[in-house]
Amino acid sequence: MTIDAQIARSNSECTPRRSQDKWQFDEGMLEELERGFECSTGLSFQTLIPKLERHRRASVGAAMEATPFVWALQHLRAAHSRKFINLDDALINTALTRAMMFGQMIRAWKHHPRFEAIAKEVSHPASFNHTTGLFAFAEYLFDAGNRIAFSVENVDGKPKPDLYFRPSVDQRLFVEFKAPKVLTWNPDTNLTSLAVEKKVRELLGTSRQINRRNPGVIAIMVNHPHPGVARSALAASMKFLKNCGRRRGSLAAVCIMNCAGVTRVGPSIGINCEVEVGLNEFWEHGDNPVFTTKKA
Repeated sequence: MTIDAQIARSNSECTPRRSQDKWQFDEGMLEELERGFECSTGLSFQTLIPKLERHRRASVGAAMEATPFVWALQHLRAAHSRKFINLDDALINTALTRAMMFGQMIRAWKHHPRFEAIAKEVSHPASFNHTTGLFAFAEYLFDAGNRIAFSVENVDGKPKPDLYFRPSVDQRLFVEFKAPKVLTWNPDTNLTSLAVEKKVRELLGTSRQINRRNPGVIAIMVNHPHPGVARSALAASMKFLKNCGRRRGSLAAVCIMNCAGVTRVGPSIGINCEVEVGLNEFWEHGDNPVFTTKKA
């Protein structure tokens, strides 16, 4: 195999793949997602249903947190059995968002050499949103023209960023990805703008993965149908950078990834994920390499 062929093969294995199949809400979609979950985690989907039922007796919100993927799929199965799906229903929209983000992770990244090591984390309730969101953000970075790589191994017990990307040939920026429970919609809670600001300030203030050794960005995922939550998170990020950015000179930017739900496009459904970027004017490593628009 020639060097060029080896490079082409490596690039093919480490970049997201595009599926020509559109997501349609039917039994085939639900079966594909269940198989993908079992293959990724090594767990039997059916054995997790009793855990779902136990928490559902407490509240829907408790079930959503304790078994995020199982709740989503079972909720969608119930809707499918009624032959009716209302995308304006917050529970339906949240279930579809979780299911489709997981499905997109499988379709786009299952060939990646490090997929198995990272994707198995979806079996842990506290890691589900982080894992699916991380792959979604990696795809966003790739679509914006960056070469990306996932970090798996811990090195010398030091804080480990989740991935890194190369905005240029001679530069590497690391990404610390956050998917806080507070910024994920739950019918049992009432999220205020003050709570959003407090959580964002806490995340940015306690971050240790982005530092002078590993300069880069912090990405925060919002899973909430109300657009004001993402706006509040971005405003809180900009306020933090203005007040504390000089002390965080190795932080190039804060990215807010808002996965606000799904929409119908003809017979198909798609995920609404948008990324807003706040730049740190006190970046201390030369010109800030982060762009707020995609590269040409």
